[in-house]
Amino acid sequence: MALLWLFPEAGGLSLAVRPPAARVYFEKSEGEHERMSEFLTPGAFVRHPDRPDWGLGQVQSVTGRRATVNFEGVGKVLILLDRVRLIAAEPGPAQEP
Repeated sequence: MALLWLFPEAGGLSLAVRPPAARVYFEKSEGEHERMSEFLTPGAFVRHPDRPDWGLGQVQSVTGRRATVNFEGVGKVLILLDRVRLIAAEPGPAQEP
């Protein structure tokens, strides 16, 4: 389910839509969290594995098992690292595997 917001403007209302977050539910081992923490530092570039439409993201902060990432396509998103394995990326267009 997408989230919708209405914002009042001078000429009427403006609509903002945020697509639903990816629903990937699995637990990670401690080792996986440690490997992700090696590249999940503020300023690092990442991509969301299930949301290529979000584009390139830059990590803003990491606290415990949560990361705030600013994606080109949707803005700042709180990522639960227990549920999503972000992919390290380089600035530029997405490369096909």
